[in-house]
Parts: sequence; structure tokens; C-alpha cells
Amino acid sequence: MTDAGPGETYPRRGGRFRMLNVAVSRMLSVAHRGAAYWRYAVAALLVVMMLATVDIEQLLETLAGASPIWVAVSVVLMITMLALSAANVWLLLRCWTKIPFREFARVYATSWTFGLLLPGQLGDASQVVLLQRRGVPLSASSAAYAFDQFISMTWLVY
Repeated sequence: MTDAGPGETYPRRGGRFRMLNVAVSRMLSVAHRGAAYWRYAVAALLVVMMLATVDIEQLLETLAGASPIWVAVSVVLMITMLALSAANVWLLLRCWTKIPFREFARVYATSWTFGLLLPGQLGDASQVVLLQRRGVPLSASSAAYAFDQFISMTWLVY
């Protein structure tokens, strides 16, 4: 099967969702190939941008004024939120396939990080591709992702 170009759909089952999966997979593949180079380049760019736009004295003053207890509480709450969210999707995924929670939590944390960096739902959708690379069937990971999104939207509406 050849890859479809922009705006085309695949003749096989999956259609447009398959195109999204291929696009995210290609993006992750390119990122993986030059990961070290791009990490350093992006980190250097972010440091330069930060130094150009942030008042360092004010930043250090703000950090010095932060309560260590509240910083610790924030970190614990963030880790707890991430673990509970991962457990939620993992329980849905277990309806279709088995994957150890520790392995799924790594995938979930990676896709969550992509979600911070990529526009729209691409970061969340990368979870499907990352799971597929670990041997989870596309249908199972897609169903768990779609059902989780459905539950989230339903929760927001009501």
C-alpha cells in the first residue's frame, strides 16, 4: 500500500483516521531519528528565547519566594493527576487488550508531553501510535482513546 498524499484517503479500512495515524507516526519517526540533535536545538532555542524575554532577576526573586511546601504539594498533585488519568485510559484499554500499567503509564506520560508541545489533539492522539509501536492493536488503542474522549466531552457537557 502506498502512502496517501495530503487530502487523500486510504482505500483500506480506517480512512481519514488512518491518515492521522500515519501523519503522527511519521512525525514521531522523524523526531526519533534526529532526537538528540533536535532536543539540543530546541532546548538552546528555548533558553535563548527565555533569556531574551524574561527578566532574570524577577524570575529568581519569584522562585526564591516560592514556598517549598507548596512546590512539593503541586508536584505531588500533578503526579497524582497524571497517574489517575493514565489509570482511567488503561482501564478502558484493558477491555480490548492487555498491557502492563507501568508500560502504559510511560506511553501516557509521553503523549501527555507531546500534548503540551503539539497543537490541538495531536499529542493525545500520539498515544494511539505509541501503543501500536508496543504491539497494541490499532483498533484497541483507537477505541480506548475515542471512548476516553467521549467520556471527557460528556462530562464537560453535563
